[in-house]
Amino acid sequence: MDGIWSDYTRRLIGLLLLAAVLFVVWVARGVLAPLVMAGVLVFLIEPLVAFLNTRLRVPRILAGVVVLLLLLALFLVAAATLAPILVDQFGQVRFNVDDAVDGLLRWLSSVSESFRGAGLFGYDLGFDAYVDSFQARLDPQGIIGFLPSGQQLFGSLDTILSTTAGTLAGFASSLGRLLLTLFLTLIYSLYLVNDGPRLAASMRGLVPERHRAELDELRCSVVRVWRAFFRGQLLMVTLFGTMVGLSMWALGLPSALIVGILAGVMDLVPSVGALVAGGLAVLMALIQGSEHLAVGNVFFALIVLGVYLGLQQLESSVLQPRIMGRSVELPGIVIIVGIMAGASIAGILGAYLAVPVMATGRIVFLYVHGKLTEEAENLRIEGADGVENADGVEDADEAGGRPDGIEGAVTGGVTEPEAAPPADDATAPHFAGDLAEADARALKEDPDAAV
Repeated sequence: MDGIWSDYTRRLIGLLLLAAVLFVVWVARGVLAPLVMAGVLVFLIEPLVAFLNTRLRVPRILAGVVVLLLLLALFLVAAATLAPILVDQFGQVRFNVDDAVDGLLRWLSSVSESFRGAGLFGYDLGFDAYVDSFQARLDPQGIIGFLPSGQQLFGSLDTILSTTAGTLAGFASSLGRLLLTLFLTLIYSLYLVNDGPRLAASMRGLVPERHRAELDELRCSVVRVWRAFFRGQLLMVTLFGTMVGLSMWALGLPSALIVGILAGVMDLVPSVGALVAGGLAVLMALIQGSEHLAVGNVFFALIVLGVYLGLQQLESSVLQPRIMGRSVELPGIVIIVGIMAGASIAGILGAYLAVPVMATGRIVFLYVHGKLTEEAENLRIEGADGVENADGVEDADEAGGRPDGIEGAVTGGVTEPEAAPPADDATAPHFAGDLAEADARALKEDPDAAV
């Protein structure tokens, strides 16, 4: 046994190792969220860390701490600046709820009034009594009749308290998990910033030397896709949120800033986020109405819906192709299905990262497909060459001759050497001249021996 694995054994061991890694990742998927978030964060801050490390000679771990503190400071400044404005606009939303309820009651009263005296083919349908009863229920005293009595309310007090306690406990547990996730994300980020280059070099050392160049090219393609995705997402969030906020402000929506920020944040989740943000904008228009347009809330909500859909089409048809370019070449149905699958597997994080993950899978698939088809093409060419050589031998045997490359000829069972090929016309005089010069030199040195 020479100790060298065959190609089949290598492929089998590689597949088994890949299956083992995928199994471990699947089993531990519940605790991988902080690590994935840390990897994304380190990928985003790596240019700043590299600048501080290479230009200013700051250690990588210290550079990572400085960059993270700067990001935290920017977040706190932005929150302190926007918080008073957001609180004021949320206060306007709460103030207009009463007006919205009154408007709804008046609209229901007018609609029910249209059924008074209704008939069919001259026959009175007798809706007047039902209309009077319905309108009586719309009065404040009538609405009180819909509310539960004190005995019913206090009879279910235990259920309400237990439900509230369970809700608060669940909220506290979710908040604790969120804080733990953020803490682990920061810790993992610092470790990845410090040990990332050594880890990458170690993984690259496992690759054979002859494959490193093409794998480096593959890695660069994947990095370009992820950078284009994040850079495009940041720019798209800023532009789309600004356009929505300014448009809602021009239409007279009181909570235009809230709608703009929500539209920009929800735009981070492709396809699905736009639907959620659009629904929130329409809901705000129904509740608040317009400060500039003298129209009803329902008609104003339709205007807001039309403007939002127009901005969404502008983003998807004009801005996104120009900003994102063709780095993420995926069909729309693939993106939607991938987002749904990512959300079902990893929640919001899975939905957000579904597009770059699928784009990476596409690049890896094309690379593997190219290697497989290249190997198959080489095998086909080698097989074709073998067939051509075999055909040449067979044709030579049928013609009674021998193919090229075979020395000697078989005649009567005895192998005879082939005749030497005739000398080339340009080569024969060259050898004759050399021989004459040798004879003249020998005759001059020793005439007797030469004779």
